[in-house]
Amino acid sequence: MLEYKSTEQFLHDYRKYLNEKGITNAHVARKMNISPQQLQNIFKKKQLNIIDLKKLCNAIDLEFIIDIKARE
Repeated sequence: MLEYKSTEQFLHDYRKYLNEKGITNAHVARKMNISPQQLQNIFKKKQLNIIDLKKLCNAIDLEFIIDIKARE
């Protein structure tokens, strides 16, 4: 499971997950129907939006769930 706390943290964990599962960036880009360069542009964003997050999760067959809760 990947959890979003910040863009930087999510992308770090996402890349780590890809590495652990042996999934390449080229595979993710193909599944998203974009070029590897476009994927790199997503990785360079300062702030990911919900659409980006959903596409990134769908590309590696993770269910995308939004869980809204009170801050601790």
